[in-house]
Amino acid sequence: MVICRSLVPIFRRQGEGRLIFIGSESALRAGKKGALYSAAKYGLRGFCQALREDCGSDGIQVSLVNPGMVRSPFFDDLSFEPGPESMNAIEVADVADVVWQIMQSSHDIVIDEVNLSPRVKSINHGKKNRS
Repeated sequence: MVICRSLVPIFRRQGEGRLIFIGSESALRAGKKGALYSAAKYGLRGFCQALREDCGSDGIQVSLVNPGMVRSPFFDDLSFEPGPESMNAIEVADVADVVWQIMQSSHDIVIDEVNLSPRVKSINHGKKNRS
């Protein structure tokens, strides 16, 4: 939000700009033991929707990418992680590809929201913290 406060006036003067936010599947469906995380992601989703409405007529595109479980260091200090199969998690490169596609899209459209999910959702709850 702080960065947007600086970027939006610049984009308005230019008559165009793209703001791409990384949210979470938790913004769509809250999960067990994730109240604070889900609340923050729901808030980000609402912020993006409002910002999109506020800035659309100024040529500013606001997009939100909501990935499910991404195989990344995010889980290093948590007691769970995606299942071990490749189909149980999204790769970081897959998220980056979606962001790149949004960046390459026409200035005449807005990709409001993209939701990414692993093909098979499986969570390993038996993981021991690696800290």
